[in-house]
Amino acid sequence: MHDETEPAALPGDVRKILSELQSERDRLKRENAELREERQQLIHALFPLLRDEVDISKDEILREMDKEVPIQEFLKSLRAELTRA
Repeated sequence: MHDETEPAALPGDVRKILSELQSERDRLKRENAELREERQQLIHALFPLLRDEVDISKDEILREMDKEVPIQEFLKSLRAELTRA
């Protein structure tokens, strides 16, 4: 319902709002595409490392989740462990 105390949106205002919404949509589409590409790169990088059977318990996974280690740090420690093996 339209509040009578507010002026109705003018066509110029509508075009401006529409343009802003379209710009935001386009930005979100680009960000989504970038995140999908990053996800694919991570999958391709990690898949070869996980070809062998991994013996990790649910408790170990939950403990690691609680640490909230940044992905770069996690990958460095994983790489270090694999080079020692």
